[in-house]
Amino acid sequence: MELGSHTSPSLHVGDALYFMVDSSSKILRYDLAGMTVSVIDVPEEYGRVGTVVMLEDGRLGFAGLVDHSLYLWSWQEAGADSAAGWEEYCRVIELATALPVPGMLVSLRIAGFIEGTGTIFLSTNADLFTVKIKSGRVKKVAKKERSQKYRQYVSFVS
Repeated sequence: MELGSHTSPSLHVGDALYFMVDSSSKILRYDLAGMTVSVIDVPEEYGRVGTVVMLEDGRLGFAGLVDHSLYLWSWQEAGADSAAGWEEYCRVIELATALPVPGMLVSLRIAGFIEGTGTIFLSTNADLFTVKIKSGRVKKVAKKERSQKYRQYVSFVS
């Protein structure tokens, strides 16, 4: 497994931190209470084209792109009668019709997310968009300049 240098942010859900590793084909889980590390495989279809997200109910989720559709999966912890694993397609957002510039879908990729807001960033070859997980609403937030990088952040005052 390659940890290397990656630009994916971590995600804090419950008592664990999650990181995309091994070229985004695996998720590293660090249990804060037990101070243990484990590895979760991403759903097979999405190796290298997805990211961990927090779903609106506060559970761990995974967002992956296939054929201009955003597929959201939810992680189910092991129970008395079931093994831990991904719950298939808890939501599908069709991006080909939702993006205001469907002709720009040449290089669609997941650019990041904002923890706790249900917001995923998508990047095309020309623009940056947000997608709200709950509503499926897509909004253009920036015009991309050549080789421009974006960093998402949330500011708050306590």
